Parts: sequence; structure tokens; C-alpha cells
Amino acid sequence: DSEFLKKTTMGVWQYVFLRSVVAVLVIVFESQHMYGEGDFSFDKFYVWSILIVNASQCWALYCLILFYLELKEELAPINPLGKFL
Repeated sequence: DSEFLKKTTMGVWQYVFLRSVVAVLVIVFESQHMYGEGDFSFDKFYVWSILIVNASQCWALYCLILFYLELKEELAPINPLGKFL
């Protein structure tokens, strides 16, 4: 139904939005010497950026898997699973 499509679409688009925001924040924090790439201490933004992006990626992939499972019969002629993996 349309509610399912809207929720799965938003689940994917949240990654696009968050990834862009984190990229801008990385630039800001790096200019303030607060990014600390490769430094896994929680007082630097590097760890937080990894956690935010990874959580967002996991949620987007989960939404894509739900989308595929719901529509696999309709999508069978174009075989999207091979492209997804």
C-alpha cells in the first residue's frame, strides 16, 4: 500500500540526508580540529560520524530489503536481487 511505500522510501532518503549533513559537519569539525580522523575517542567527532552513518546505512538497507520482500513477485522480471547484492 502507499503507506508502506512512503515509509520505505523515507527510510532510504534519510540516509541521503544524514550522509550530506554529516559530510558538512565533518568539514566544520575538521576546521576546528575537533574531527580527529582515526581517533576512536568519544570526544572527537570521528567516532560519532561513523556511528551515525553506519546506523543510517543499516536502516536504509533494512528498508530496501523490506521493499524487495514485499514486491519480489512484481520485480522478478527485472531480477533486482543480483544488482542489490
